Amino acid sequence: MYAVEIYRTTDAADAAALLNSVPEVPNITEAAFRSFTELTFNRGARDFRVVRVEGRLTALLTSTLFDEGDGLIRHFRIVVHPEHRRHGLASRLLEEVEAQEGSERAIRQCNSQRSWSSGNGFLESKGFGLVGRELLMRLSHEPAERALADGVQVRAATPQDDALWAELHGVGYAQREDYCPLSAEDLAIERNRPDFTLLLAEVAGRVVGLCHGYRDQGTEGLLNSVVARPEQRGRGIAAARGTRAIGTLRALGNTNITLNVVSTNAPATRLYTRLGFDTYDEIWTFQRRVEGP
Repeated sequence: MYAVEIYRTTDAADAAALLNSVPEVPNITEAAFRSFTELTFNRGARDFRVVRVEGRLTALLTSTLFDEGDGLIRHFRIVVHPEHRRHGLASRLLEEVEAQEGSERAIRQCNSQRSWSSGNGFLESKGFGLVGRELLMRLSHEPAERALADGVQVRAATPQDDALWAELHGVGYAQREDYCPLSAEDLAIERNRPDFTLLLAEVAGRVVGLCHGYRDQGTEGLLNSVVARPEQRGRGIAAARGTRAIGTLRALGNTNITLNVVSTNAPATRLYTRLGFDTYDEIWTFQRRVEGP
């Protein structure tokens, strides 16, 4: 027998252990999972749920509600220990999603990976359809050093640049359906990540772009975002910043550098290919629309 319980902060170590026991999921530390739960959009993990079987945490639901202006999105992910699959735990946690605040009006959304065939099959059996793809890319060879365009300077960001960081995040991602503005708390969490790297590009003293990365797990560095103001694109600024950020992450001991990019973002995909990245998997976004009028 099992019971669905509300996630508590004391569950962080067990949740990380569960995630590390699932072959499809990259390893995660307890500290990294705690940081994830503290992000503003997770609202203190208030909608997270756990399942214990004989005292052992065997399934986890991470769930949050996004208000996108044009509608609500209930974004979730369900992870079940391999030894406890096909016992109805995933279906039971999906029932929790359906019962959560706002779900009666919200699109249900779940991110998976192309290679996770069993999880994808479960979502499809529950009426979810594939609506988006992001490429997972890994650096396969070192990029050539790129000269900056005339008048462009690159520098490391300071906490005094946080307002510009939040603004440029909106420039780069506000058109995404799952966009969430960066709060002061989010920025603080990002700054505390291992090997935090944030480079800014300036033209005539004005910040026109950024490149953000950090150590994700083990010796894997994540190039998290590369953003330029629209009027500055096409000048090679992003490539130069990306090259410098990769070098910084390498110097900090990250032997493997990864990133993800929306598959339809052809300019960004071309940029990352030029920087030496190759696709190794895809993140698939599944959705189920609200039924009724």
